Amino acid sequence: ALLSLATGQLLLGTAGAGVVAWDGNRLTRFHDSLNGLMVSALAGTFDDLWAGTRDRGLVHWKAGEATWFSEGSGLPDKQVLSLVTE
Repeated sequence: ALLSLATGQLLLGTAGAGVVAWDGNRLTRFHDSLNGLMVSALAGTFDDLWAGTRDRGLVHWKAGEATWFSEGSGLPDKQVLSLVTE
């Protein structure tokens, strides 16, 4: 999954390393709470990021905190393949 940010960074959702950021020169981890995930979709902004996963549902990262949504939160299953924001 790819998400271009207004900061000029490119976020990459990986199949096991979570969310990483490319600044044009190097890759860095976006945030520790998003490490180790199988990310299948990304949407949002640098400060308000949504990440869909293949096996853990949906995570909303905002203000340095991650909030998880899964089947108990209304998702039909734990696999999120696409996201849309307005």
